[in-house]
Amino acid sequence: MTGNEYGVLMRAADAMLDRLQTLARRENILTQGVPTPQAPVFELLRNSIETYQELVSAQLLSISPKLDYKLSPIFPISPPPLLA
Repeated sequence: MTGNEYGVLMRAADAMLDRLQTLARRENILTQGVPTPQAPVFELLRNSIETYQELVSAQLLSISPKLDYKLSPIFPISPPPLLA
């Protein structure tokens, strides 16, 4: 992978992470910041956000193998610690 290809993928990954953060904030507002979060309109909006989050996550995961060797210090893959 060339440096330019890596840069393009990193910018795309960064944009996707930003998008996921924005969507999480919006979902939080629709859950906690409205008077009747169980209203159908808010449920519909939350479902739309969750679907969009799934799509963005899938896109991010699809490029992560290409970035794996560079991301491993940031996102170490190790088993979770056992609870005592």
